[in-house]
Amino acid sequence: MDGSWGFLPGKAGAIEPTAYSLMSLARQESARTAVERGVAFLSKTQSARGAWPVSTQDSEEAAWATALGGLALFQFEGTDSARSSAAQFVANSFGR
Repeated sequence: MDGSWGFLPGKAGAIEPTAYSLMSLARQESARTAVERGVAFLSKTQSARGAWPVSTQDSEEAAWATALGGLALFQFEGTDSARSSAAQFVANSFGR
């Protein structure tokens, strides 16, 4: 297991269900290991430009998935850089 959640059990991991899972489980002590693995997954799969694709099967970066991934990391220490680069990618994707 890579720490991600898929849309269905046994399916490839994707940013959206991983982000939502992290948001809902962040304060659950019983889910601590799964949450740590999910945060590590997001850290590992974020591109050098600060973005994420929709799923682990995609290579194209998506602003909406990046915004969601960045939001999911707000509850976790040590993710400032990842959140900042995600926000910059989203801002650059849509302009001002």
